[in-house]
Amino acid sequence: MGRTSECLAILDKWIVECKREFHTHHIKSSDVNELENYRQGLEDLERELVSAIKNEITQVLQDFEWPLELMECIKEINIQTEIIDRLHECLYTHPFNRSPEHENELRKENEGLQ
Repeated sequence: MGRTSECLAILDKWIVECKREFHTHHIKSSDVNELENYRQGLEDLERELVSAIKNEITQVLQDFEWPLELMECIKEINIQTEIIDRLHECLYTHPFNRSPEHENELRKENEGLQ
């Protein structure tokens, strides 16, 4: 596994955990407004993280419990670009993929297939 793949694997784990935590703090029911707030919150998070990465503001990243391994990864411009792209994809473009809501839907689908 190459350095970029290793960094993205760490990032993917962090994103899933981040979405779980974000979901726990923001979603109390399946109310549409709460889901919209969740989506908006993840979009805001993506903007903050990308800005912090591009401007090398490590304190912002630390405030979001950014893994130390990723601090090293973002020092390499090629990997930094991949990380920014993945953040955009996971938090902005597809905020509900790999979220607790998505996991519940997949679990229900799998139960229905059995």
